[in-house]
Amino acid sequence: MIGLLLNEDLWFPTATMIALVAVIGLIFKQHRLNISRRTKIVCGLNLFYGLVIGIMGFGHLLAVTIKTVLGTLPASTNPWFVFPLGFALAIPSWWLVATVGGLRRNGKPSRMKATALNVWLGVVLLIPGWPLAVPAALNVLVLNWRRPV
Repeated sequence: MIGLLLNEDLWFPTATMIALVAVIGLIFKQHRLNISRRTKIVCGLNLFYGLVIGIMGFGHLLAVTIKTVLGTLPASTNPWFVFPLGFALAIPSWWLVATVGGLRRNGKPSRMKATALNVWLGVVLLIPGWPLAVPAALNVLVLNWRRPV
């Protein structure tokens, strides 16, 4: 079981599949509601990104904790960097997921909160140079797009 939890190759596909299933569920739920296509797109993109980063952030924290307890965390890895990195990703991404309900109601405070959370996640993911910061930038663009979709 610990081997599965520490297998980095499983976290991204698992997170992607869970997020995809959640977005499909959101699509079915929103299908009956009178919501603009743009709002549906914004909700789906933010739900998908928040879930993927949230699950991977949780997996990161879990793996670092297990490796620290087992004493297998490489000596070159600074725990004062990897633990805060996990929290800096996991907490805002789950907050982004929670914001999707407000985005569905098309409230300005929810759009501002989602924009801020996407910017935060993008900046945090840029620090180690991970390309997962790109979807955050795209979410910010879609959230603040002024032309009708």
